[in-house]
Amino acid sequence: MYKNGHVEESSYDRLGFPPDFEEGEEGVNRDVGIERDHMQRAKPLSHPEQVILRDRIQQQRRMKETDQLKKHAEKEIKEKEEITNGNRDCEVSLLKAIDDNNEKVSKKRKRNDNDEILERSFCKANINCFSKCSAAELKGFIHVRTFESCDTTSITNWKYPNRGGLEKAKKALMLEEEDNLISLAYRMKDKQIIFK
Repeated sequence: MYKNGHVEESSYDRLGFPPDFEEGEEGVNRDVGIERDHMQRAKPLSHPEQVILRDRIQQQRRMKETDQLKKHAEKEIKEKEEITNGNRDCEVSLLKAIDDNNEKVSKKRKRNDNDEILERSFCKANINCFSKCSAAELKGFIHVRTFESCDTTSITNWKYPNRGGLEKAKKALMLEEEDNLISLAYRMKDKQIIFK
């Protein structure tokens, strides 16, 4: 007791004390350490050894909390990268598809000096342009225009739809079917990026 600040299990056994029992009728080990103070019968909390053990436990808890915060921050950075990369790749694919479409149009008609230069914006993108993007790209495109952060809880029960195909997307635009990723991204083409 004087050495460690608690009574050793061997002392209880030597003096003939029966072990305490939990609900499962299993004897409780009384040498469980500082983590289970409530399982020990005699313990002066002010004993130097007990103070050191409590400090050690608190330090371990702080380290565990710090590790959890670090993992959470790393996860958030990774998610943010995936979202921004998906959006960037989607925008590049859309601009390429718009350029390809414009080249086909310009080959069909003769350009004259009064033709205005087409703006490099997504307003000119049609549903076919969006169908050339992958699911990850479309999710990134939608996310940066819908949410300010990686967290999607600002919209209750938010869930990305399936990517689906072009025909289903066209039907969704005519309100004949539910949105898929293609039609949802197409609806967001005029929205500004709010993701930070």
